[in-house]
Amino acid sequence: MRKGEFANEADRVLRKYVPATVRQWASYMGYSYGYFRHRYQQVTSIQAGEKLRDVRWLKIKEFLREKPHAKAYETAMEFGFPNEKALGKFLKRNYNITYPQLRKLIVDGTD
Repeated sequence: MRKGEFANEADRVLRKYVPATVRQWASYMGYSYGYFRHRYQQVTSIQAGEKLRDVRWLKIKEFLREKPHAKAYETAMEFGFPNEKALGKFLKRNYNITYPQLRKLIVDGTD
């Protein structure tokens, strides 16, 4: 598969399935974890984990726009987190925001 095709297919799979881990993403693509990580960074100059994190963030916000009153555990389950605590940790660590704060921003329309 050519570089551009690889990157396009990887992004298409990522946006369609929003896997919980890079390992799962690699599996959906039919590659080993190590090969996929290396190839993705080689082709895109972005680490697969960073891309996964950013797409999950965008998909979580999109989900909350569609379902603004979704509970944290619903959102966690939708995006492959084992529980709402893991979702909260993801949001706080990567974006310095809590789930209630994010939901409020979306409901108020400021995000």
